[in-house]
Amino acid sequence: MDIRRAIRTALGGGNDITPANPLPTTDSGITPLEKANEHNTAELANVDILATALIPTNTPCLFRVMVAVDTAGTFRVTITKGGNTQTLIFNNNVNLTANCLFMFDHLVHIGDTINYQHSVNTQLLVLRVQEIVAGTQ
Repeated sequence: MDIRRAIRTALGGGNDITPANPLPTTDSGITPLEKANEHNTAELANVDILATALIPTNTPCLFRVMVAVDTAGTFRVTITKGGNTQTLIFNNNVNLTANCLFMFDHLVHIGDTINYQHSVNTQLLVLRVQEIVAGTQ
């Protein structure tokens, strides 16, 4: 099955996707959903960055995370399901370089709540989280 037919099938049929009939760009389930948008905030070591944990809108899905900090340290995700929280470290447990931009992806399933932490006190320069749905990347 070619990619156009697969997408058409996923969207519930319709015409072929061609320049005359392009992919829908809004309200289609393909556009990423903004889940978090933090900018220039002071963060404490090993404390959740987001005031409220993220809950996925469509599951299973992918959370795409873009982050930059002003102090080298490890960046972590906390995944809570059924009251059990696991803290997992991105970047193979290697410190993020200060003032550099990093991007990570992780899977999210029904019942998960998600938050992020940094291992040292830092100024969070930017944190953007998007929910990638419909199996697109």
